[in-house]
Amino acid sequence: MNKKHFVEIDFFRGIALFLMIIYHSLYILYFFNKISFDTSSIILNAFGSLIRTSFLLLVGISLALSKQKGANKLAKYYKKQMKRALLVFGCGMIITVFSYILFPQKYILFGILHLIGVGVLFGMFFAEKKWKVLLMGLLFVLISKYIHNISFDSLIGFIFGFKVMNAESLDYFPIFPWLGVIFIGIFLGNVLFNNYSRIYAPFLPDNWFITQIARAGRNSFFIYMIHVPIVILIFILLGVIRISDLI
Repeated sequence: MNKKHFVEIDFFRGIALFLMIIYHSLYILYFFNKISFDTSSIILNAFGSLIRTSFLLLVGISLALSKQKGANKLAKYYKKQMKRALLVFGCGMIITVFSYILFPQKYILFGILHLIGVGVLFGMFFAEKKWKVLLMGLLFVLISKYIHNISFDSLIGFIFGFKVMNAESLDYFPIFPWLGVIFIGIFLGNVLFNNYSRIYAPFLPDNWFITQIARAGRNSFFIYMIHVPIVILIFILLGVIRISDLI
């Protein structure tokens, strides 16, 4: 069985992961009123958008690579991706339940894990495409500009990106435009790689730093699932957050 990993994909996923941890750490401090900053800041929003976009592009690139790797065993490929989609979406639903218990006014209805689960489920059928999937991705992004201004009196509309009164979420990745970003990632995966080999993708040198970041990138799903409680625990041990703040 081909166990080859593309270190550049794991490395950039690891970088995005660490940037996300920094971003979420700042948000946790802000949420518990330990720091103050302008949440509408252009720099802060650009930082968050960079992280979100990077993660979802890499999801698409990974889908393209998986399809290239399993091109001769499509049944196995679809079964694997289906399991992956259900696992990620299921973990998203677990986060929904816990966030509803802890933060009922801003619980996570459709966050990044829900979006990735849906993205894998639909994207696996287009993972070998190039220009068609690019067009689909761009359409999702462009359509979102109009959808966000249309009112929709249902939480289903919130999932797709419509404007729903009084609907708020701590983590929000609507179908429009973010599914389109995954599709664009599929396009990039089929441009940068072909037949599970590099075409234009950068090859990174083999050193300790890159190896460790890439290792974190390969375990990004597990780290994502545990990083928030660990960050909160670290802040409690440092005395930055008190247990009473959590109640």
